Amino acid sequence: MSEPIGEVFLPTSKHDIYPAIESAFADLSGKVVVVTGASRGVGKATAVAMAQAGARGVVLFARSSLDAAKAECLAAAREGSGLEVLTLAVDIENNDQVVAAAKTVEGVFGRVDIVVNNAGYIEQYNLLADSEPDEWWKSFEVNIRGTYQVTRAFLPLLIKCGGDKTIVNVTTAGAVVGVFPPRGLQD
Repeated sequence: MSEPIGEVFLPTSKHDIYPAIESAFADLSGKVVVVTGASRGVGKATAVAMAQAGARGVVLFARSSLDAAKAECLAAAREGSGLEVLTLAVDIENNDQVVAAAKTVEGVFGRVDIVVNNAGYIEQYNLLADSEPDEWWKSFEVNIRGTYQVTRAFLPLLIKCGGDKTIVNVTTAGAVVGVFPPRGLQD
């Protein structure tokens, strides 16, 4: 039986939150945050944390439904923050959609302080001879080109508004699956 890849790197899993990173102690008052890949997982949790930290605006990007993420953000909003959640169906592989979304965000909020590039894709692990070229290339289209397109589209607004000018690029252990395949796949 193979063990999960993450356990190869970190045999002990931690789930507690210490005060320095607790979103309830952060102050994002008046800030507008864009989170890609926000419909589930790390993206959704990041968006909720931004709402808990008092952000004025949280912009959610995803190809799939954002209803649950929006509801969780609104439920977690810091009292008095006046949180507004904007959901946009955006495929970050499509530059026209990304540029249009950036214009929509500027029109609604007039600013962006933080962009969290979280959307990602990883193809099914296969030996090279068994892999599908289009499936393999899709991970580059989403993870590299998509991240570039989001950053490029929002950079002028980040600079113009004079805010935090923060860009966070999220990566995972999935990035090293070719270097450290699960046990049993080394043969």
